[in-house]
Amino acid sequence: MLLRVRDTESPYEVRSGQFHVGNGKLDIALELGIGDHDEEDLPPDILVRFANLPFTSAPTKLTVNDRHDHWDADDGAPHAYVYSGFHHAAVSGWIDVLTRDEGRLTVDVTIVTDDVNRYDEAARPSTLTGRVVLSAHPRDEMWSV
Repeated sequence: MLLRVRDTESPYEVRSGQFHVGNGKLDIALELGIGDHDEEDLPPDILVRFANLPFTSAPTKLTVNDRHDHWDADDGAPHAYVYSGFHHAAVSGWIDVLTRDEGRLTVDVTIVTDDVNRYDEAARPSTLTGRVVLSAHPRDEMWSV
């Protein structure tokens, strides 16, 4: 996946990509690690979680826009979360579910969230994009908020 911060792009490796489908809802968990281990200005790890996205079949396009003033227990509503050393407040996600076969889900993901580095007036949204092949996983064993 690629992280875009202002005018720079940095590759991130997908260390783990998981999904769960149940009760008409899709959950996704991604664990990303920076590709350039010498890069000191970006977070070394990024966790992404989509929860409770309405889902019936592939292919389909899903969108979630979320704002977190605090991280609550699961309320059953669609949510998007990003953690990169801190819990991001504003997270929007676009998931294009391309295929679903036995135990695998292939998705194109775009995530826009608060700046991964700055908290001041110079902060700009950060964007993560990429195609990911996810493996089926029990929901209760996925990264949760």
